[in-house]
Amino acid sequence: MSANTIFLLALAGAALLIALALGVVVWRIRRLKRAVEVAKSWPTASGRVVGTQIEVRSFSRGVSYGAIIAYEYDIAGVRYRSLRYSLSGPHYFSFAGRAKRLLARFPAGTPVTVHYDPAKPGEGVIALIAPAVFTMWFVFWFVLVLATWLIGGVLLFEPVFGPQPLIRL
Repeated sequence: MSANTIFLLALAGAALLIALALGVVVWRIRRLKRAVEVAKSWPTASGRVVGTQIEVRSFSRGVSYGAIIAYEYDIAGVRYRSLRYSLSGPHYFSFAGRAKRLLARFPAGTPVTVHYDPAKPGEGVIALIAPAVFTMWFVFWFVLVLATWLIGGVLLFEPVFGPQPLIRL
């Protein structure tokens, strides 16, 4: 095999891996949106916030701040307590200020509407959102544009294999 063939196979493999990663991102976005649509049909119950706190998580790349909202609600005479803000659980932020702003909307005693799964009434949520969807779409388009620019630039404009580009328009 020539060096050109090996290079093109490596480039095609990289393109395939990028396409696979983008497919996973789109699958995850659709899954989150579908979960929110299903949750919109769940019954609701009145509840009230019983406490809030910021949970700090440290990891190798930095720190995240969780806005933990504890609330209680009654269903058929049974009292439930939940910390789930949305379907993905407590809401985490990169900045403490954003977590504090969310918690400021829910001081103790604030009434909330709880959406709960009839099959698992203890798993209520107070926000029917999929917070990661915007971030995932941003990542999708950023990676797609970057990959197109890099792969297209190598094939069309960069004279990698000599004075002429590999593919001529």
